[in-house]
This record gives sequence, C-alpha cells and structure tokens, in this order.
Amino acid sequence: MAIALGAAMGAPAFTGAEATAAPVAFSRQQVKVGRQAWPVMQLRADLEDPKTRLALRFAYDTGVPLKRRQGFSGMAEGSQAAALVNGTFFSIRTADTMGTLVSEGRVRQHRDWDDRGTAFKIGADGRAQIRTLRVEGRPDHRNSRFYLTSGPRLVREGKVWLQPKREGFQDPALFGRHPRMALGLAEGGKTLIVACFPARMTLSQTAQAMRTLGAHDALNLDGGPSVGMAYRGKIVASPHWGLTNALVLYDAKYPGPARRDDGLRQAAAVQAPVASVAAREHEASAPLISSAGPSRSRAPEACHGRLGRTARSRS
Repeated sequence: MAIALGAAMGAPAFTGAEATAAPVAFSRQQVKVGRQAWPVMQLRADLEDPKTRLALRFAYDTGVPLKRRQGFSGMAEGSQAAALVNGTFFSIRTADTMGTLVSEGRVRQHRDWDDRGTAFKIGADGRAQIRTLRVEGRPDHRNSRFYLTSGPRLVREGKVWLQPKREGFQDPALFGRHPRMALGLAEGGKTLIVACFPARMTLSQTAQAMRTLGAHDALNLDGGPSVGMAYRGKIVASPHWGLTNALVLYDAKYPGPARRDDGLRQAAAVQAPVASVAAREHEASAPLISSAGPSRSRAPEACHGRLGRTARSRS
C-alpha cells in the first residue's frame, strides 16, 4: 500500500496549521495517502500530563448508557471539556451501546460475553494500550481508568493491520467510503492521537493516514453520520443524529466539572440487566448504526447478534 514518501523517510507527510501548544492540541491539516491529500482535524493529548484526563460522556449525562441519544451540541456544552468526539457504535433502533465501557475508574457497562472488536485501555498505572480482543486477548477492564471497545484495528505495532472479519465485523458496508473517526497512540503510548476525516475514506486509507500521522497503534471509532468533534466549546464537525456516547478529553485549562457519582446509584439497577444474561436474550435483535448513512446504514453490532449480518457496519 502506498504511503507518502515523507512518512517513509521519517518526515511528516501532512501539511497545514501546526497544533497549538496545549495539553490537548487541535490542528487542521492535509495528510497524504499515496498521491491524494485528505483533510484531517486532529487532536493530540499528552497522556503523561497529570492534568490530561479521558472520560466517557453518555446522553444526558446519566453516568452509564441508558439507551438514550442526545444531540452532539448538548453533549459538548455540558461537558466543559477541552475536546469531545463521538465514541463507539450503538444501535439506531434500541440505542444499545457497544462493548465494555469504563470511565474514571468506574465500570459503566460490562459485556463479558462479547469478544468482538478492539479495546483502548488506560490502566490504573496510567499505561495506555490498544488490544484486539480475538488476537491479543481481552485486557482486564477491572484495573482500568478508561476502557472503550470499538474497531476494527487499523494499525498494529507501526504497521497497517486490517483484519475486520477476524475481529467479528462481517458487514460489507464496513469496507465502503465514509467519514471516519480514529484513535491512535504514538510509539511508547504517551501521546494520544484522535483524527477526524470528514471526507469519505475506506478503512485502508484511514489506516494509512493514521500511520502517517504517527500512530504506532490505532483503531476505528464510530463513523459516517455519527462523526462529531468539538474543541474548546466550538463544534468543528457535527453528527447528523444524536449519540449515546462520546469520548471526552480534559486538560489543565479545561478540567471539566468536579468528579462526582454521575448518577451511578440511579443507574446501578440498570447494570445487571445490561450484563451477560439479559444482553444475550437480545443477541439477535438490534443492529448498530453505521457510517453507510442514515437511510440504510448500521454499524457493527455492539451487543447483538452476528456482527454486521443484521447490522451494517458504519465505520
């Protein structure tokens, strides 16, 4: 697969405004994949900065996913965050959210039966990692500060790595051209890279672009009509529909609201039915939304059925 010469030589293969000097930095750039330049809006965060903090925000700030969707502007306004982007896949019909989710050291949702996709984890020791569940094994979510399941994997150990069917993604729509959101770690795992590609790209092009941007490991997030990004209170990419979840970045200038219970007492009763037994009872039901578009898209099923067979994969 062709990548820009600059990347192969170790020089940056993207052009545009340099990222602002901030713990969570934003830039608009062009990244070359082969002969073509693609627009990208990029966030970079120093994970070694003690003020840098990642969290998940759920619709209407419920603290856990409660099968509700909220407009992106409302999620951004309430977050008081340095940056906010769309998170993982969910069902457009039931608003179920994909996979195991941990935010600020609390388990918000646990799917012990679901081994599909790739997980991004920050451990209790602050170490960040990206692991493909069916290839490298499931990371232990119990000792995590942050844990998000999405996919498929785009980059592994510095090389483009695309095996979506092996991860459990089956729908052909996954391989189409859609706006993309991707998350990566630079070598050493100390720098987080979150990239929004507003143009319609394939997974392969997205993987090459993330590698060129410096990702040593990377995974695909929800995409298509779900793509959304806000930076310092300004929306720079807006989804076409409401979301169940978003990834939030805080820093020294935007520390966010004081940490609190986030409604976990109210939601505690919801956790059990969402867990294994009840989740399995719905296994054949709701497809997840996908980047193929509002009219016919579905995403890889987060919690139901055969990934992609009843759902169109959206990223």
